Amino acid sequence: PEQFGVPRYEGTPEENARMLRVAGRVLGASDMGFVKLNEKTKKLLYGFIRFENVEKGYDAGDGTFVLPDKDLWVICAVIPQSLWMAQYTDRMSWASANTAAYSRANIYSNRMNVFLRGLGYQHYGGNTGSVGRNVGFGVMSGMGEYGRAGILISPQWGTNIRCTMLTVTDLPLAETKPIDAGIIKFCRVCKKCAEMCPSGAIPKNDNPWWGGEKSWQAKGIEGWYQDAKKCYAYMLGGDPDCSRCQAVCPFTKFDEAVMHDLVRMSISSTPALNGIIRQLDDVFGYGKQRGTDLWDEDPMNIPLWGLDSSRS
Repeated sequence: PEQFGVPRYEGTPEENARMLRVAGRVLGASDMGFVKLNEKTKKLLYGFIRFENVEKGYDAGDGTFVLPDKDLWVICAVIPQSLWMAQYTDRMSWASANTAAYSRANIYSNRMNVFLRGLGYQHYGGNTGSVGRNVGFGVMSGMGEYGRAGILISPQWGTNIRCTMLTVTDLPLAETKPIDAGIIKFCRVCKKCAEMCPSGAIPKNDNPWWGGEKSWQAKGIEGWYQDAKKCYAYMLGGDPDCSRCQAVCPFTKFDEAVMHDLVRMSISSTPALNGIIRQLDDVFGYGKQRGTDLWDEDPMNIPLWGLDSSRS
């Protein structure tokens, strides 16, 4: 706006939040939430971020980045991933669910930053390098809950999302709040991701615990702690961008599967049924791998970008 000599956009936090959610869907985000940075939520930022009494943020050149010490919000956007592609054992690293979603995530991030700049507001981060713990911000923004595999589980999209993209801005936004959709309770009895993990990286303990003793793990979280070294070593060993834990999660299935809206409602209110729901997921064969015959598919039957149109 200052380049064109016009005032910047001004709206209420509620109007701004709705505007960004609409823009986010157009630009490629499944959903979006907002967290205000305060004494507590700043702890979710990575250590290279620091705050100073400046008007605009800047790269300090010493490996740290300075943010202005004023009111700031974090835009938390979840990016859709191809469940269709994740279900193939021949994942093809150049087109897998993971890498394709990362590409779309960076495109979304660039366009969101341009959108914010056009409104007259600052933006920091936003790319897949991240400025903070994306699962933690995903939980705090209400995009999902912390699941057994150590990744975010959304009640709408399951684990079929590629990280939470974090963009810091000074555009005032109405905060969204953490949710309790019964997902953690379901994870206690389900264990499907742990049973199907080919590397054995996901724990099968019934209950989460206060961990973080490994150098790569975050302290201060009561949850299940994935052995990231086992996971990564398996992927580097020949099964690129595995995604098995995401593909088999009962919450990840398409709407016509066992995890339809009525079942989601029962999970949040009647956890006693969780074991039966997990068994039904197995009985109906949801989460099975499609095999390696991707090249035999009719091209016109392949979802565009591998995304189911009803859940894009």
